Amino acid sequence: MLLLTNSKILEDRLFVVRQGSEYSDYKSISAGVPQGSLLSPLLYSIYIADLPETANTNIATFADDTAILSSSTDPIQASVDLQNHVNVLSTWLKNWKIKVNPSKSVHVTFILRKGVCPPVFFENQIIPQKNETKYLGLHLDKKLSWEPHLRIKRNILTSRLKQLYRLVNRNSKLPISSKLLLYKSLLKPIWTYGIQIFGTAKNSHIKKIQVFQSKYLRLISGAPYYVSNKTLHTDFKLKFVKDVAKEHYQKFFRKLNNHTNPLVQALNSNTLPGNPRRRLKRKWSRDML
Repeated sequence: MLLLTNSKILEDRLFVVRQGSEYSDYKSISAGVPQGSLLSPLLYSIYIADLPETANTNIATFADDTAILSSSTDPIQASVDLQNHVNVLSTWLKNWKIKVNPSKSVHVTFILRKGVCPPVFFENQIIPQKNETKYLGLHLDKKLSWEPHLRIKRNILTSRLKQLYRLVNRNSKLPISSKLLLYKSLLKPIWTYGIQIFGTAKNSHIKKIQVFQSKYLRLISGAPYYVSNKTLHTDFKLKFVKDVAKEHYQKFFRKLNNHTNPLVQALNSNTLPGNPRRRLKRKWSRDML
């Protein structure tokens, strides 16, 4: 998998900087679209709508993030197919004056066994190979274990709780209903994003989030140690993380059949295409149906 990021459209434009009531002189800018403009994402999407494709790879774009995926049982062949697509893409980028920084791109080999794919080059510069990357808010590791993603989310939750501690600790005069609302509106969305995908991760990884949620309920209620987590969740009418993952995936699955994208519609099946054998007794998202 190759992620190409921070691509910019090159064109002549003037800009000015304002600081208080003072303005700078007009300067020339040769890249990008107006920052913050409502039309900028749409204009960029139209501009790159004809990105070149190849028969042996898949390409996905979201704003200025581009992912190229090559799949093969032979790591060498996977890199060859990926390199061919990158070469075609490089020519297209030059023609349309779009600049890509290879050092900010990432080459990740998703594989369960040892070894990685041979390196891939972009304009004679090697693309850095890493064991994990962040794409659209999800941290993808090479074995798709979701351990880095859930670990990072747990750290974010801990940091956010420190900021809210004065409001939600047991000595706070804020009503418990308001403390619970703070959790649902400011903390819970941090870990529910993308849970349809990583909801079947190992229990030891999911437990990181579950432990945080249980501790939060115990914190805002001041419940003693002998009150079980199940009792706290029942009293607060809050579902366990595993149940939330199941609920989100089932809701997502019900929408697939009527989706306008045929590639998304293809996900509306109880088994993976080709019905591949399971590896390492892993659970699949479809197990939550």
